[in-house]
This record gives sequence, structure tokens and C-alpha cells, in this order.
Amino acid sequence: MRLLFFDLNPSGHHAGYLHHLILNRTKWQIIQTISVVVSPDFLTQHAGIVADAQHNDVRVVSITEAENAGRLAARGGLAQSRAEWNLMEQYARQEQADEVLLMYFDHLQPAFWLSKPLPFDISGILFRPSFHYADWGQGPKTMRERLQSFRKKWLLRALLIRPELKNLFCLDPFAVEPINSWAGRTVARALPDPVAIRPISVDEVDQLRHELGIEPGRQTVLVFGQLDERKGIEPLLGAFARLLPDEQAGWCLVLAGPLARQMRPILETLLTTLTAVQVVRRHEFITDQFVQPFLVIADVIAVLYQQHIGMSAVLVRAAAANRPVLASDYGLIGQLVKTRQLGRTVDATNPDAIADALRAFGRGEWQADAGQMRIFADENQAPKFADVILRTMTDAPKETLTLLKTK
Repeated sequence: MRLLFFDLNPSGHHAGYLHHLILNRTKWQIIQTISVVVSPDFLTQHAGIVADAQHNDVRVVSITEAENAGRLAARGGLAQSRAEWNLMEQYARQEQADEVLLMYFDHLQPAFWLSKPLPFDISGILFRPSFHYADWGQGPKTMRERLQSFRKKWLLRALLIRPELKNLFCLDPFAVEPINSWAGRTVARALPDPVAIRPISVDEVDQLRHELGIEPGRQTVLVFGQLDERKGIEPLLGAFARLLPDEQAGWCLVLAGPLARQMRPILETLLTTLTAVQVVRRHEFITDQFVQPFLVIADVIAVLYQQHIGMSAVLVRAAAANRPVLASDYGLIGQLVKTRQLGRTVDATNPDAIADALRAFGRGEWQADAGQMRIFADENQAPKFADVILRTMTDAPKETLTLLKTK
């Protein structure tokens, strides 16, 4: 088999997902070649991954600077989707691929629907299905939201009858069953959200706590990652402000990660409302090697994302650190926290609800289930992510497909 992995976004989790597949390539000798098509920026930003690819017999192929400029200049979601789709087709033919894995299937769906029949199979990773949120009482409210939801659902169902669509790997396990029901075949499979957790020592944790200057006797709340509006920092600070001074004195808030420019003035203003909370700020990118100690020093990890669709690797890292989360009750994150007993969910837009949850945690009234956290962390180990994809792409039998009526 000749496989091609396609992802032109060099940032965030994109590079990490490709890296997990590259590191596990040697387990799958049935694969003749693997090519990874990336943007020119990937080569400079991730030289270590490129070196690992060479060591593991994986070809890294960059599109040209002119091609990259062209796809970035495309205006509108459909225009950029089609520009990237055309590049995918071009390089799939160049690399003589039998099957292409679209590392981010979501935004390429419109171009796939408009495309002509393909001489190779398509697989994809679906990050943000939301059609089933209505089953959790979280359906679209406005007419615009309902139309957008209908469009996304209709488009996905239309693609499921395309015979080239072989596998759809889904980071939301609750979406798998309805997708397969619509398709009339097994096309969707649950995919772990890969997190590589290295062992850390007590000395590392103690050193970080000392560096951050966390005062003794305080319980620590951690907000980790890109610190922007969607992380729920405003309602969290509003919740701390609602605590009495003696209650605030029992808490330390750690904000660890790059601070979005638009959040800086908002944060500075809100911090003036806190009288006794210790606030520790580390506004820099924290590499994977140094992430886990931040989780371990926390007593509770805030995952108060605002109307977030999809998964968060912080859930996995928190479970691996044996730490409970205080999470939004919305979407996949809320459903996982509830069903897997990973902590407490609240209305993440409501400072009063968050404050009540903080008080209850301080009184020892809620925790997470340690056994469930271990299972959840184990299910999302990085090698399992690669195994699901590579095993499925190489072993799943070809099916003779017929056009099926959707329900």
C-alpha cells in the first residue's frame, strides 16, 4: 500500500498527530510507502519531526511557496477548501497514493462533495461533529444556528454515499453510531485523542511549585494552554471575585500558556477585583516535555471552554495526572466528564455556578473517580491513536458500495 497523509496546518495538534503516526510507522510493514504532504512552514517549525520521518522511512513532501500562498489567499471557507483539495489531488497522484488520510476532514468536506470521482480512497479525521448535541439538550437555538446545523448534517450524510470514503476516524465517540447508521456500513470509528505522557519525578514537581512560588496551604486551580476568550477565564475570575476574602485566601490560580493579545487588557482589569487569591502567571509556550508537571501541581484543572465543539487534550492530561477537572457542561467535554466521572460540570458562562463549584470542592464535596481516570488516560495513549488509524487503513476490507438511501 501507498498511503498519503495530508495536512497543511503546521500549528497546534496538527504536527503532533502526524508525529505519532510517523513514530509508529515501522510496526506496519504491509505499507510500502507513506508520504506526508505539509506546508513549507512545517519544515522549519518542526525539523525534529522531519528528522524522525527520515529515520522511519516516511517521505515528507512540502507544497511550494507559491502553492501555499495561493491557498492562503483563497477567500472564504469554500474557496480555501477547494484550493487545498486541489493540492491534495495533485500530490496524491504525484505520490501514486492508494489511500489519502485527510488529517483535518472537517473543512475539506465541501470540496469533497463538489469533487469528481477519485482514483484513490479517502479517509479522514473528523474533529467537530455537533449534530448529536441536540440529544443532550444542546441543540441550535437561533434560526442561523439551525440552518448551519442542518447544512453540516446534510453535507456529512451526502458524503457518506461516496464510494471513495473508506474510513472516518472520529474524536467524538458518541458520533460514531449515528454516522454508521446513516451510511448503512461501518465507516466511522472512534479515535483516541493522542497524548504522550512521560514519567515525572517528585523533584520535578517540587521544583516547579518552588519556581511558581505557590504559597503553602492554598488549593491550586490551573488554566492551561492558549489563554484566549474561549478558555472561560473571564467567568472563572468572576467566580473568584464572588468568594469572600477568607475563601479567596485558600486559592491559588495558575494561568499557564501564551496570553492572547485581546485578553491582556481584560485580564489586567479583572485581576484587580481579586482581593486575596494568589495569581501565578506563566505566559509562554510550554513544550510537551514540561507540560505534565503543571497538571500535577494543580488540585483542580479548569476546562471551562465557552460553547466548545469537540475534544480537549487537557482532559486526557488531567486524567493521567490523577487530577479532577471543573469543566463546561456543554458538548463532548461535558458529556465525557459526566459519563467518565472525570470531575464536575457547570454552566461555564455563569460565574455564580463556578463559584459554588469551587466552594464545594474546597469543602471536599466532589472529586473524580481515580479508576475511571486511569482507564480514560490509558485509552488515549499516543500509540493507540496511530494503531487505530494504521490498522484500519491497512486491514479494513474493501467494500462494494451501493448508493444507500439516507434516513
